[in-house]
Amino acid sequence: MKKKQHKKNTKYYIIKVVMFILLAILLIVLIKINYNDAQRKVALENTIADMTSLNAKQTFTIDKIYLYSSANATNNETKKSMWDLNIYQYTDIAIYISANSSNKEQNTIKELYIDNIKFDSLNTGTPIVYYKNLFEFGKFNLINDNIITERLNYQILPPVKTGANNEISNVVNSNIESSSLEQEVENTEASIVGIEKIDYSKPQIYSDCTTPITLEYSNLVKSNYLVSNIDSPLIYDGSLLKRASIDLSSITCDLSFKIHIKNSLDESHVATVKISIPLKDDVAGTSIYDGSFTKEITTVTNFSYEK
Repeated sequence: MKKKQHKKNTKYYIIKVVMFILLAILLIVLIKINYNDAQRKVALENTIADMTSLNAKQTFTIDKIYLYSSANATNNETKKSMWDLNIYQYTDIAIYISANSSNKEQNTIKELYIDNIKFDSLNTGTPIVYYKNLFEFGKFNLINDNIITERLNYQILPPVKTGANNEISNVVNSNIESSSLEQEVENTEASIVGIEKIDYSKPQIYSDCTTPITLEYSNLVKSNYLVSNIDSPLIYDGSLLKRASIDLSSITCDLSFKIHIKNSLDESHVATVKISIPLKDDVAGTSIYDGSFTKEITTVTNFSYEK
């Protein structure tokens, strides 16, 4: 009888020990989980604080975006009785970036690229974004070598000397549609000793943001459009869209992409650019059907710190 009682007590004792060990292990696991959560929370708070601090500086901003919309066409074949056209709606885009820090190293661009291009709300057409030669701004051209597929990398050039930056910037800002733009910029640059001139046919930019980023949005909206009334003059502008009975609501597009900047301190910044392709102004009663349509966006877009 005593042996049975002893075995029973031993069994209970072992069960209690096992339960105690299991509870101890569970307690240790819970403590470890809570500790790790606390550590992650502190790390996240520190990261948010760092990002908030850097974002508060607003080192880089987009101060203005200038848009010029029109239309054009390529002629597939000309017969005696008709034209065979591929019709494009295009919008040229000039983006003006400012560096706002008093710290020269923070203001100096070391790396710049564009990616994550998206086309939303578009019902008709085949859209493409190109790098645009500044001197070709407002002129339609399809240069396959300039198509942006996934990412457009810019070559960064040393800035112009102090005092010349504003001069070049003013020339670009005030003459972006002028036929004399190229000569005026060249004359300005030629007067500056030691400047490495930009080749505007390539994606290049000065490290102090003195020239705008220029892109072209192009949308093939109708292929093989046959024009039988060849006695009526064919004007290669936005009126083509009206002539081809292209409803503007069908080619409305919300274009977006990201601009990434890394400065000389290796601080990375990113801004998401969102552009509704301008086709008409219901208030003014004007539209791209009139030939061309322009819009200027002056709402400031801030670059945020990219960890």
